[in-house]
Amino acid sequence: MATQNFDLKARLADRSKPFLFSWMTMPSPHLAGQLARLPIEGVCLDLQHGMIGFSDGADMIAAVSNAGGFGGQDIDDALLDAPMRLLDPAITATEGEKPAR
Repeated sequence: MATQNFDLKARLADRSKPFLFSWMTMPSPHLAGQLARLPIEGVCLDLQHGMIGFSDGADMIAAVSNAGGFGGQDIDDALLDAPMRLLDPAITATEGEKPAR
């Protein structure tokens, strides 16, 4: 994992090569550290949708950092805007067009 001067927005804008990373939803500092040692660009710790709590998350961030990764970056809402529009058609629909749920 690249550790210095990583600009997530710029990296996602570069479409010349795939962005390879791991998305973790289960709490495991050991696994997080092992994933950080792989030749991928990132490890995403999903504390919102997965089973990772704050104390587990802190230990997982430490494990990633100890493995040579850097300790974290918030994901700007603007970065999530386009993928969320693809995943949830209700976001892009006008009030009259929203699908029933």
